[in-house]
Amino acid sequence: MRRLPIYFLVDVSESMVDHLDDVSKGMQMLQDQLSVDPYALETAYISLIVFAGKPKVIIPLTEIISFPRLESLPLGGGTSLGSALDCLMNEIDQNVTVTTESQKGDWKPIVFLFTDGMPTDSYQSSLNKWKSRYANKASLIAISLGNNIEYSILGALTENVYSLEKLEPGDFKEFFQWITNTIKVTSVSISADSTSNVQIQELSDSSPLKRINLRKSDNNLEFMDEFKYIIGKCAQTNKRYLAKFLKNSQRRYDPVGTFPLPDENIYDELTIDQTIGHNFQTQDIDHDFDKEYCPHCNNPIIFNQCMCGNLFCSNGTDSTLTCPWCGFRGQYQAVSNLNVGSLLG
Repeated sequence: MRRLPIYFLVDVSESMVDHLDDVSKGMQMLQDQLSVDPYALETAYISLIVFAGKPKVIIPLTEIISFPRLESLPLGGGTSLGSALDCLMNEIDQNVTVTTESQKGDWKPIVFLFTDGMPTDSYQSSLNKWKSRYANKASLIAISLGNNIEYSILGALTENVYSLEKLEPGDFKEFFQWITNTIKVTSVSISADSTSNVQIQELSDSSPLKRINLRKSDNNLEFMDEFKYIIGKCAQTNKRYLAKFLKNSQRRYDPVGTFPLPDENIYDELTIDQTIGHNFQTQDIDHDFDKEYCPHCNNPIIFNQCMCGNLFCSNGTDSTLTCPWCGFRGQYQAVSNLNVGSLLG
């Protein structure tokens, strides 16, 4: 049986921390709808590859009926687009059946690339390899989540570049409905043997997803948001948390929120230490203490610094504390002016 391989190549870097739940819910919705579509059931095989500092195949090519329920996505440090493309190309080489004189191979793979940030690795050679060897045998659709990447980078991979800028839960739902419809129509098309190309669905004028005109699009760097992060540990549970900050119009930083790391072991596995550092001063934060608290124990202070150089939470009243990183017990106080660039990792 000829399969329609569909790859989801999903950026799970730190800036995605507050959107991972939306993406996992979207994938669940896609699975639910495709599971009752006879054409998709017959042809579609889906794979999920995530990437941050490093890529990881979460789910290899799997038929819809056997695709596992996706409850959550991992998180990592960095945005290694080149490594992600290398992983994708290797998966295509290893798992997509090619047509030969004696057999018909799989249909042309479809790749949905989601990313929300600029690459942190040397991606150019991998991009060139994709263009020269894979662009003509796979249909890649690139989606910028937010406006933190130069469209020209995605445009070098494919002419099918889209942007989902608002990143509200309702927008993600419409976005995944569009992907689902694209897969459904493509499944019908190949079943009729009319074409092997992806049948990308038209967007309505009200759609939160916009197609980027690469000929007219500016570099768009001037519109980019800038995020910073700190990683700390909960003093009560010993679990790590990530706090996210967004640069505002005064070039200071507003707290976005604090989040538990969904899986600390996978975070380490997906992270390259050199890509994590973000130098900024805590005195540059416009504090919103409703968004700055430990997500594990609700302690209101997240900027206690130990002599080992790491951050952890406290209740703000006890001065004698034990560092959950190194175990040192002593007198601590929250730091009001701190360069956190060396504290991540």
